Amino acid sequence: MIFWIVRFINLYRQYIILALLIIASLLLISINESSSIKPIRKFSLVLLSVTKSFFSPLDEIFHVKSDNEKLSRENAELLIRNQMLIKYKLENDELKKLLNFIEQNPPSFVLSKVLVKMYDATGNKIVIDKGYENGINLNSTVLGYNGLLGKVTEVQKNHSIVSLINNTSVRISVRSLRNNTLGILAWDGQKFKVYNVNKSADVQIGDVFLTSDFSTIFPSDIPVVKVKSIALPEGLLFFDITAEPTVDIDNIRYVIVTTEEKIKTSFIFQD
Repeated sequence: MIFWIVRFINLYRQYIILALLIIASLLLISINESSSIKPIRKFSLVLLSVTKSFFSPLDEIFHVKSDNEKLSRENAELLIRNQMLIKYKLENDELKKLLNFIEQNPPSFVLSKVLVKMYDATGNKIVIDKGYENGINLNSTVLGYNGLLGKVTEVQKNHSIVSLINNTSVRISVRSLRNNTLGILAWDGQKFKVYNVNKSADVQIGDVFLTSDFSTIFPSDIPVVKVKSIALPEGLLFFDITAEPTVDIDNIRYVIVTTEEKIKTSFIFQD
């Protein structure tokens, strides 16, 4: 706004100076008591009145614009505060679910905060704020409140690096929660796929797959994915199954890390 005012003054400064001089002259005439200039004084008062009535709407426009700018700033501040409150609520809800999980299971888990997320097409990882000083070991299983997230691949004193399950080098043996149908879960760089499920198997959209007893990487009976789509390509013996993780991997803020090699969890799966 200041820029436009300065620009306006620079463009019309000669006219502005002339107008100011005329107004000053009219003011001087209006306060002069000489009878010889009474008609001029009367005219000057009328002209001043007209001038004031002309500039009054402009003054109101500038005031309204200033008020609008103030309201816009206040709205922006309120929006930022509202977004922060939403963020705090989501974090609070996530922490409640994780703490509830820990309460329902043996004391072999550590709650940890995600410090850094490192995502790429082949090897997604996170850095957490707990290490061997907190009982975390290499290959410790990492969980969310609703299922499997990954495993610890590097441990330091006060932090660890976790390789997530959306990693092209990871293969997980899984079974259907509904009927124990077996399959192999893998990440193809864009989505999760469940392979080696025979076309004669009973598989439905919405089925949840858990880690199976045949898994050599993770403990059994941990929810991993939910079936999103099923197709049977012509001439093939196996279903083409696309799935989505039971944990919202992209938005994790806190995780649970196991401190024992053999664990038994009690998941209450939530959609």
